[in-house]
Amino acid sequence: MKERDNYIKAPHDLIIRYLDGFASLEEKKELLYWLKSSDENRDYFIQIRDLWLACDSAMATDAEIDIALKRLRNRLIFARQKTVSPKRFRIQWQQVAATFLVLISVGYGFYSKKRIVETVQEIVVQNQLITATGSKGQFILPDSTIVWLNSGSKLVYPEHFEKDRRVVTLEGEAYFQVAKNKSRPFVVQVKDLDIEVLGTSFNIASHAMLDKVETVLLSGSIKANINATGKKNPIEAKRVTRLQKRNRRDNH
Repeated sequence: MKERDNYIKAPHDLIIRYLDGFASLEEKKELLYWLKSSDENRDYFIQIRDLWLACDSAMATDAEIDIALKRLRNRLIFARQKTVSPKRFRIQWQQVAATFLVLISVGYGFYSKKRIVETVQEIVVQNQLITATGSKGQFILPDSTIVWLNSGSKLVYPEHFEKDRRVVTLEGEAYFQVAKNKSRPFVVQVKDLDIEVLGTSFNIASHAMLDKVETVLLSGSIKANINATGKKNPIEAKRVTRLQKRNRRDNH
């Protein structure tokens, strides 16, 4: 009964606004909360998204829509036949189909697959890597960048990087071996500093009790962008650079 209530309480209007690209930041947060509340909610959203993706444009014919519905229904039957009773499946399918009809009736139309994929990725899931005091860890990020996280440090990164840049947030110390991608700079946010990279190896140290960020560049080049002023400082290879966080001055 609880799972059924999850489907009945699905925020259909919010899902429609999100897929159509009109959801506000607060609405996106609300949808993300609903998605995280249960696996059933996430599965239901995927069903609706698949229906949305089934049509590439608002010019889709009734026959094409009918085919898309039948294909999804067959897939759901195959996936759920061992775990869901016929009565429960009818309830779930009727709700999926009803939501799909709402999408058509409200006149939102259908966008290209590329547009939908981009909007779906706007719900950003943040991951955290934390090393306890006295321990270290090696991790591989979604873009294949390798990170060695020092003791008592934390790295925050998204499950999917943005299409134009790769942003992570660091507290503590880490060594980065950045995967090269000239069209998507790698940015390490440290307090009010942004360390921008295209592809290089470097070390960053920044702890809460210190007023300085220390970078050691081993290869390639990076830029330290001081957010408050917008000033960018190029840093050469094999050079130690200390950047004042409090006074925003460079000490080379």
